Amino acid sequence: MKPDLNLLLVFDAVSRFGSVTAAADHLALSQPAVSHALNRLRVVLEDPLFTRNGRGMVPTPRALVLQGPVRDLLEQAGVLLSRPEFAPDTARRTFSIGASDYSALTLLPDVIAAVQRDAPQVTLQIQSAGADTLARLASGALDLSYWGTQAPGHPHHYWKLFDEHYVGVARTDHPIFAGDLTLARYLETPHAMVSLRDPGANVIESALKERAVVRRVGLVTGSFAACMASLRRSDMIANLPSRLCVGGLAEGLRVFALPLDIPGYGYGLIWHARTVADPGLAWLRGIIMRAVGGI
Repeated sequence: MKPDLNLLLVFDAVSRFGSVTAAADHLALSQPAVSHALNRLRVVLEDPLFTRNGRGMVPTPRALVLQGPVRDLLEQAGVLLSRPEFAPDTARRTFSIGASDYSALTLLPDVIAAVQRDAPQVTLQIQSAGADTLARLASGALDLSYWGTQAPGHPHHYWKLFDEHYVGVARTDHPIFAGDLTLARYLETPHAMVSLRDPGANVIESALKERAVVRRVGLVTGSFAACMASLRRSDMIANLPSRLCVGGLAEGLRVFALPLDIPGYGYGLIWHARTVADPGLAWLRGIIMRAVGGI
């Protein structure tokens, strides 16, 4: 006979209440169903387990030995099958977040402040997002990641945080601001270009290709921070996401409207389907979404 946890539930209830009727009421079962389960267990264990004494049930010596272990087993099963809880104020846990320096500069500061406020013993481990981000989400090396390209689909979940667009950026006294900015002037001025993946696959290059024009590139870097630093001490210009160009991040820099249409894009958060039910990660996703007004 295969093990049946329900038989142990019946055994425990009869042990506690000393009555088949009371056990049936406790388990929301009929009295015949409890009696049947008890008889099955007697066959398995080859012991009567309980004998009648007046209106009550008295455990046999074998039943007395089993009472403690059965109760412990049922409590452990309850813990295993129950939904785990996450208490931010006392949790000690490390979460791994994938992020480019765009999200590190513009989004993470508010997230870090919220986590420190609500979960002071939680550690955030920030890892560079890249071509292997989806693989690291699948393996568990990353818990979630910021995502700036098309949503990958199943088995990944995606939540758009906001829409982003590009602006032109140069140092405040750059010659580009003298006179009208024509497409020709824009193209002949050296550009600082940020390439996070394939250098030829970004939307700016695609827009230029559609118009059959080519810009002059003076710098290619994988870092937005490095790109912005280079603009402050050179005659280069750049096309950057607008959120990088506000507040202290844009000190010494000035924004201008681009002389050609560059499509915007959605920026969001992705995580693997296997982590959907994790209460700690659900809490962290909520923190990130609230930090940018996503929910």
